[in-house]
Amino acid sequence: MKHILEIRKTLLLLFTIVLSNHTFAQDSEKKLSFGVESEIMTWINKGYHGSLWMGRNGFRARLVIAKATYPDSFNPEGFTNLTSEFYEMEFDYFFGKKRNEFRGLWVALGTGYTKQSIESETTSISASTDLMVLHTGIGYAINIYKGLYTTPWLGMALHLNAQDVEVGNETWTPNFMDPVFGAKIGYSF
Repeated sequence: MKHILEIRKTLLLLFTIVLSNHTFAQDSEKKLSFGVESEIMTWINKGYHGSLWMGRNGFRARLVIAKATYPDSFNPEGFTNLTSEFYEMEFDYFFGKKRNEFRGLWVALGTGYTKQSIESETTSISASTDLMVLHTGIGYAINIYKGLYTTPWLGMALHLNAQDVEVGNETWTPNFMDPVFGAKIGYSF
């Protein structure tokens, strides 16, 4: 648990430093904006998702905390209850005329920590692993009403330190690379 708190502190510090450097280094084209988001797919997959962001001039930094248990079709053969807990820091860049409003096409790059756990179907023994992750993504933020928006997106997660995990007398190998996708709902202030 201590390493999760340290990662959270580090991500929050990085978030503050990067955004403050960007904010004070540019002319004041647009004021600092804030927002919240939640990924719909995590709720469908017995989990949760919360994201806080702040940004300026089409650049945005996001802190993400999420959890999801994947459908059995995503589990490796012989295993069930694949669950991931995410702690992430993402940086987004928006393109186009509405970039200062954080609407339209965006690309993202980020890093984080993921704790994955899985259970053997035959023995019900569980095991988990801690993964350092590099993320990339692309999406399109669509205005719904005033500050309310939705964002369909897709991306890739690279698990940089994925290694075999012993689950009782079985071995589970977490994926090195996972495609990720979904739809977020958000509000910008």
